[in-house]
Amino acid sequence: KIMDLVDSEVFQSAQKVISGFRNRDCKPALSWCGANRSRLRRSRCINLEMELRVQQFIEMLKENKGKDALQHARKYFKNSLDSHLQTILHAMGAVAFLPISEASLPKRYGYLFEEAKWSKLEQMFRSVLFKINGLSPQSTLSLRLQAGLEALKTPHCVDVKSERGMEVDVSTMAAAVAMGPMMSSLSSLATTATRSTDHLKVAATQTAHASGQRSSECPVCAKGMYKLAENLSTSHRTQSCIVCRMCGEVMDENNPPLALPNGNVYSHKALEKNIKENNGKILDPSTGDNFSFTDAKPVFIM
Repeated sequence: KIMDLVDSEVFQSAQKVISGFRNRDCKPALSWCGANRSRLRRSRCINLEMELRVQQFIEMLKENKGKDALQHARKYFKNSLDSHLQTILHAMGAVAFLPISEASLPKRYGYLFEEAKWSKLEQMFRSVLFKINGLSPQSTLSLRLQAGLEALKTPHCVDVKSERGMEVDVSTMAAAVAMGPMMSSLSSLATTATRSTDHLKVAATQTAHASGQRSSECPVCAKGMYKLAENLSTSHRTQSCIVCRMCGEVMDENNPPLALPNGNVYSHKALEKNIKENNGKILDPSTGDNFSFTDAKPVFIM
């Protein structure tokens, strides 16, 4: 069963705590701290519970419950004076300004009453949760995707939306640069992309990249993926191969590249298949132009 392989209970309990924060309630978080106190001590994450106690104290002051707040402080603050002295002094100092209002409260106490404090508590809880459970702050899926995308990324990969208006001299682009297989297993590509050109079967051309056209086979340029790869370094390869963007096969001596009169380059096998599907004529999928097979000229790449 898949449920036996995932830590669903960890995230279910965490969701209850996060929902409590968003409802301005510390009780679910304090219950969670009580259930995980020994793990928090071993991981040296004892500050979270004290921050929650201070927030409870502040919420009582907001409701003008001065007596309840003082009883709360006597019970929970005395054991944390060394580690949270400044925060406790400010919290206790705010008692003198009851009822609390923006006009009556000095600026040095203002940070305790900000709504943003709840977001900070939520972020602190997330950090503690990840630490005691040995989890990464970044999702495993995101890490695996980035590992694969870094192996596939070239200097010619672009964000289609941001690059659409760029003017590029496409005539200088003569061939396609292989970037790696589509993504049967992106995580494994990070270690194998530089070892074998047999796996380089993604049809992404320099012409398509430079002109702002996204190749249908390029994972890095795919919609929604470039943002993950934007800050990643480009892959380093000692060998490159040329790939046909029409059929996705490597162009070599057994499948040579052929240039059409409009400058687009496709493989011999792709054009042969194209002719069979278009009544003996070559139909360029990029421009819609029609040519005869004799119009296609061999391309020699040095």
